Amino acid sequence: MRKVLDIELDEVRDRIQRTQPDKSFLIDVTDTARDFLLIEGTDLKYGARPLKRAIDRLLVQPLSNLIVTGQIRHSDCIRVTHRASAPILTFLREAEVFRSWEVHRAAA
Repeated sequence: MRKVLDIELDEVRDRIQRTQPDKSFLIDVTDTARDFLLIEGTDLKYGARPLKRAIDRLLVQPLSNLIVTGQIRHSDCIRVTHRASAPILTFLREAEVFRSWEVHRAAA
């Protein structure tokens, strides 16, 4: 599933470059954030579909909100991290935390 995650993250980066060429920026998804996405998106019965939904809900939607509100600018480097103490993805610009999004796990 980690290879599938890497492919999906590359597709997210490509989609951002295609749809927002004037606001292109780098995304660095840390290992802890990747692990969190895998946990949230793993369902052996349904394959990679839940992973795609988890990436959309936990990564793409918050990034979209940050782009629309002008909190991400052209050439920014955004690091996406996860704290083990809570189901949160944190989006960092360079060394500064500018927005944390708490993400509640979907009820099974």
